[in-house]
Amino acid sequence: MDYFSYIGFINFTINPNPPKSKQKKSQEYLEPEIEETVDLKQIFDSIEFESINEPNNKIIKKLQLQFVEACSSVLKCTGPDFIASKDAQTETRTNQYEDPANYMYLNIAGRCQIEGAVENISIRIARTGSIGFKVAMSSQNVIMPKDENADAGIDRLGYELQKFIIKLFPIIKIKRKYELATMTIHGFNLENPTTGERPPVRIKNLVEISNLLVADITHKVSYNEKKVNKQAIIAGRTKKEIVTRIDPRKKIKVPDPNAPPVKRIIDRKERVQLMKNQKDPTRVNFKRPRGQLKTFPTFSLSQWLMVDFLGVSNIKDIRDLQVKLEQNYIKNKSKIIYDTANEGQVPKSKRKQNVVPKIEIELDVKPDEQVDIPYYNENTDKFYTNGKVWNCDRKTKIELDKICNKMKIDNKGKKNIVCQRIESKAKQSTTRIALKVK
Repeated sequence: MDYFSYIGFINFTINPNPPKSKQKKSQEYLEPEIEETVDLKQIFDSIEFESINEPNNKIIKKLQLQFVEACSSVLKCTGPDFIASKDAQTETRTNQYEDPANYMYLNIAGRCQIEGAVENISIRIARTGSIGFKVAMSSQNVIMPKDENADAGIDRLGYELQKFIIKLFPIIKIKRKYELATMTIHGFNLENPTTGERPPVRIKNLVEISNLLVADITHKVSYNEKKVNKQAIIAGRTKKEIVTRIDPRKKIKVPDPNAPPVKRIIDRKERVQLMKNQKDPTRVNFKRPRGQLKTFPTFSLSQWLMVDFLGVSNIKDIRDLQVKLEQNYIKNKSKIIYDTANEGQVPKSKRKQNVVPKIEIELDVKPDEQVDIPYYNENTDKFYTNGKVWNCDRKTKIELDKICNKMKIDNKGKKNIVCQRIESKAKQSTTRIALKVK
């Protein structure tokens, strides 16, 4: 049976670091291995944002980088750890830019075309020359988990990505073959495994059904029990209490309707009762016991019977696991309790539509609506519209989007980045007019 599911993303490691050699204490006299490094500053300066076409490739036909940032830390790239960033329009530098020793990582974002679908990519280059390459796969239909040759297609994808890396960054010497790090698979539904459609209502006894699904599988049910218990206790405390106040004239206690509700201190007996009446979690995880050999990856089940597979290394194992889960679900389907009291709206699929998105967002501008484009004045070093000083920080996101659409520049990113693009384009393209500022 062909089950419906799709790949969320795939992580490859290109030019992975070699395994560390374990040296005995008696061999301490040996000289340590010298770790080779690459010049990340040189790579940062050489990056161009032009599209690379490869029509002969079987999977990826086109790839384009859109943004790059340099970082001095492995953990984050903000504040003092930020070195520089650039895209096709603007470039930002700090005082750490000139020294190549400050560069630890490069984070790169872009897009690639897989047949008719456009997917996002992210590249992370380390100083050692190891490259992490993440490709979104939620729109394409070239590699699907139901295909018998899906694993071969993923291996081919890694090969083509490595060819792009060689062309984009020739300074990096590829010494080791690419490796599949991990991938995720989504869209599989136990109620409708061939279509992926959710049932009309969610299930109520998720934990009970989850234990029955993995009764003969190595995984065990896991969820944030502490969080669920806390929610139950808070629900018991939020019952409205009658708060009283003393009337000074009558000197008796009377109800005070304006007083806020007071948190009650619940005793142990009431706490146990709340635990019994607590609701099931909205999602349950299935994890392998520690120390057991890896058979199936970690996966999760939601109240809408949607199954997500995480840490996948082999699609064949996923197909075997889907068959096993469906068989166990059919055996125990009669034990499901549906939450008919809280029907709500059935969630839509998170899978992206298979369309080619536009890089530039074009907004609908009415014919009679005038968009004022700022122009730059050299004498005052300020921007103006209609003779008045124009301040980008005071403009709303919608106003900036319309200006970007009119000036034909990219409107994506944070507000300060968008303002830099607008001001840079205004300095280049507008006529400088000397204004008399009174």
